[in-house]
Amino acid sequence: MKVRTLEPTIERPEAMRHKAPSQIANVGPIGRLLTGLAGGILLGLAGRRNSAETIGLSVAGGGLIFRALSGYCPGYQVMSVDHAHDHSSAVAVPAQHGHKFDGDIKIHRSPDDIYRFWRQLENLPQVFEHIKRVEPIDERRSKWTAVGPLGKEISWEAEIFSEKPYEMIAWRSVKGSTFKTAGSIHFEPGVANTGTIVRLSLKYNPPGGKVGTAIGELLGDDFDNEVNSGLKKLKELMEAENVANA
Repeated sequence: MKVRTLEPTIERPEAMRHKAPSQIANVGPIGRLLTGLAGGILLGLAGRRNSAETIGLSVAGGGLIFRALSGYCPGYQVMSVDHAHDHSSAVAVPAQHGHKFDGDIKIHRSPDDIYRFWRQLENLPQVFEHIKRVEPIDERRSKWTAVGPLGKEISWEAEIFSEKPYEMIAWRSVKGSTFKTAGSIHFEPGVANTGTIVRLSLKYNPPGGKVGTAIGELLGDDFDNEVNSGLKKLKELMEAENVANA
């Protein structure tokens, strides 16, 4: 089975740090406003202090002004926090609702290789049996189709709302989706670069009514086992390709 991967033109993390801040904005409108006000206050104080204090206040104020204008916060990126986009309860699984899976596996491939495979979303049906197909709509949105009770198909749209190339991807169902789901995957280099630790977190909340109950019962009983099997399948696919390319 052929594994599709992204072309090597994807920027690496170090290149991302040089992208225009507007392309990786992660600070919300209110946060930018408050940050800008704070930066202005610090710059104002800098003009009234001695030289030693002026430098510190100017640097801090300038940093806050930059954050306000660009909408980008390096600290948020490190923590995979994104306040620049819609995070209403309608597009995420509320706390204390639904079913959650957390698991990890070590794969003897580089984080780059596994990231490329996963980021090509059409590959995922090769990994998870219940996913029938994933059809990209644009760079961040995609249509997912899964097999539900009695073979009935369930479809929803999802979006990638946070991403650090070669390190992590986070996605969620879009606003208005009947089937609400969210997940993230992290790619961490193993000790002494011996492979990659893949950490996967998934959560879903099926719709209400009889259909939702049936979906919940179907996925609730076997969800963890199936996702664990999917991680093992991912390992098999990636390591088999590694041998084939050796």
